[in-house]
Amino acid sequence: MSTMTRVAAAASIILMPAAVGVGDQLRMRADTVEASGTGLDRATAELAAVHAHAGTYAVASWVFYAAALLTIPMTIALWRLAVARSRRWALAGATLGALAAVGQFAHLMGEFAMTQVFAGSADPVAAARISLEWDQNALSNALIVPYLVGVLLAPAVQAVALRRARVVPLWAMIAVLAGSAVMVVGGSSPAGSAAWTVLLVAGFVPAAATAVRGGLARGNTVPAAAAPVPA
Repeated sequence: MSTMTRVAAAASIILMPAAVGVGDQLRMRADTVEASGTGLDRATAELAAVHAHAGTYAVASWVFYAAALLTIPMTIALWRLAVARSRRWALAGATLGALAAVGQFAHLMGEFAMTQVFAGSADPVAAARISLEWDQNALSNALIVPYLVGVLLAPAVQAVALRRARVVPLWAMIAVLAGSAVMVVGGSSPAGSAAWTVLLVAGFVPAAATAVRGGLARGNTVPAAAAPVPA
């Protein structure tokens, strides 16, 4: 495997969570409102906020799009790093990573693209009503499930797989698990999203370093002297 391929794979491991974190911060700057009252009032206020910060929201959309693309090589790289010595956990992490990739594209279409269209409507109240109907639709809710399951759980399972394969130290796995727990418990917020990003980037740095050193070759993920952990 060429040096350029290894570096690109390593970069995806770090850049994917970084892109999600940056995109989420930009999104919150654009669509956060202090609205009360009915759902229609709040939906109208959110669309007005997005319209007022259209540039920021558009940048957030494209950053999330980049994150969705980066999820694909990241998932493959983490699977290759762990599969030789932690097959079941590596497969579980790859499956959840695939859900995260597919789910992010659904999220981009159902959340970012639709919101931008609604925010530019000449009749914001009517657009807010349609937005609420979209949010309450069973299929639209089902389409968001892979995004939530994949993005929230894939990093944690991948970190466990990497640790069991002796690719990353214990502290790195704990950092990723802690970041995942912060997001699962606290949801998306300025502080929570920032903590998730920092913890995941830090926790995946050792895996990225191993990828650069050639660990992506199956069966060569750890030094020969390291004792493997059963899958």
